[in-house]
Amino acid sequence: MINYTNDNKKEIFSETDYPLLIENMLDGYACCKMIFNILGQPVDWIYVKVNKKFEELVGIKDIEGKKASDAIPGIKESNQELFDLYGKAAKNGKAGKIETYVAPLKKWFSVSVYSPKKGYFAAVFNVITEEKEREKKLQDINKLLKDVMDNCPSPIFLKDLDGKFLAINSALEKMLGMSNEEIKGKTDYDIADKKIADYWRDNDKKVIASGEAIQTEESADFKDGRHIFLANKFPLKDADGKLYGVGAISHDITEHKNAEEALKERTEELEKMNKIMVGREVRMDEMKKEMAELIKKCEEEK
Repeated sequence: MINYTNDNKKEIFSETDYPLLIENMLDGYACCKMIFNILGQPVDWIYVKVNKKFEELVGIKDIEGKKASDAIPGIKESNQELFDLYGKAAKNGKAGKIETYVAPLKKWFSVSVYSPKKGYFAAVFNVITEEKEREKKLQDINKLLKDVMDNCPSPIFLKDLDGKFLAINSALEKMLGMSNEEIKGKTDYDIADKKIADYWRDNDKKVIASGEAIQTEESADFKDGRHIFLANKFPLKDADGKLYGVGAISHDITEHKNAEEALKERTEELEKMNKIMVGREVRMDEMKKEMAELIKKCEEEK
């Protein structure tokens, strides 16, 4: 392992190397003098030195020697947080970092700031607009998914490959008496007896093994008794098509199944009654024949 002494460092990095390093950075760089009012509040700054990347990222050339308020009109009104951050660095030497949207430039920036000497600050930054837009799109998609789930009257869940809950909707929250946050990380075995949980898990495994959706009937015990659900279970895949879990939308068919069972029982009862009635009709026919024969015999004897 090489041990770099201060002398070694001086040989490798001379004072003239630092401006060259700054000029060829992939990040934007600006060294500025902070302007304070008589109350010591930061009100503006002057660009003393910027690198080439600064001009490329910000889109402003020949900015050195100009005030921020002149070079970027409206920045004071839109980004007071930058004035506060830069002011603390220039006055107290307090380093900091921030992500902020600069409305006059219509760009998001990630900014790190430090103070090279009192009254001055140096900002190293990069444009993160694309990252923020992707983040916003992801937030919108997640919000849409949550709205769809929570406004669906049927219970919905999402689980990982180990059977741990990732999310449930409000309908299932009400049924279980547990919030989405409370159930995260739990499994079927935490909310149902082993026999029922085994059956649920076996159906999940079928989806994982096949990578295909299935439809099956599942039961669950609640305070008001046992409910029967028609569960539509499907694989969860990421953008690359890799399986990462199982989701389900279940429809409570308890009333339908109860009605179906009641109809079955009624049908069986009617069939029994029909057999009895048919038997009686046969007997009546036999009795009529017997009476007819008896009358005929009596008439012949006369």
